[in-house]
Amino acid sequence: MTSRERMMALISGRKYDKVPFYSFTELMPAGEFERELRNRGMVLVTHSSSIWSEMKDVSIETRSDDGMLTTIYHTPAGTVSTKYRTNLGRIDGLGRVQIKYLLENEKDYEPVLFMIENTVFHKNENAYTDIADDLGEDGICHVWTGEPAYVGSIYYFGLEKWSYEQADNPELFHELVSALDRRQERYMNSF
Repeated sequence: MTSRERMMALISGRKYDKVPFYSFTELMPAGEFERELRNRGMVLVTHSSSIWSEMKDVSIETRSDDGMLTTIYHTPAGTVSTKYRTNLGRIDGLGRVQIKYLLENEKDYEPVLFMIENTVFHKNENAYTDIADDLGEDGICHVWTGEPAYVGSIYYFGLEKWSYEQADNPELFHELVSALDRRQERYMNSF
């Protein structure tokens, strides 16, 4: 069996000749080390989707200066932003660390909820097959459908604030998770 065949057997519940092992592409540094692991049987697993999204009536501004990447979202309901320290090496595969999240106080909920509710989805029929073809026998492409709303809500706060926000602002937090649930349902219905 090839490494890919082993992995596909594992996923589908069939028998395989050796225990397969894999790494998500975003966790594996490219280059000689990756090639050595693939030569020894590692399979690359990557995410894809045939769906892309856009936020209607949201203007996005990006600035990059002095090792800081700032993204500002202008909505009819207000403005929110994120900030990342950049050029930090192999920290996350992109060399950045998030230091400011979209939801920092109660007034940030309104524009964030607007962004979530005004997200629309479109099909891109070739996205999955293009990636799967590029991987060939080196890997597997699986469809990413997103995190469950409650878990995904952490990305709007960061871990510490997310933990406190559930007790400090339970009504707003519940409204956010409900909006994320509705967005996920729209996403799934677009397949």
